[in-house]
Amino acid sequence: MPADMIRDTEFAQELIDEGLAKGRVEGAHESTVNVLRHRGIADRQAALIAEALIQEDSAAAATRAAFAEIDELTDLIKGK
Repeated sequence: MPADMIRDTEFAQELIDEGLAKGRVEGAHESTVNVLRHRGIADRQAALIAEALIQEDSAAAATRAAFAEIDELTDLIKGK
């Protein structure tokens, strides 16, 4: 089966869509962690906060990381 025909199958499109979604989430996580590190938050804490922000709204995670109060961000991971 030619590559064009394989790519046009529903199964292939689902795999492509899943990969794109995963890439967007990974990119959002990396950007959010970088913003938090820039604000002086330690690596482990930054990763946990980024995960919490992405679960709430991945599209706004980095923006919230940049502008929310530090106390508000650290409250997201209390007990972790």
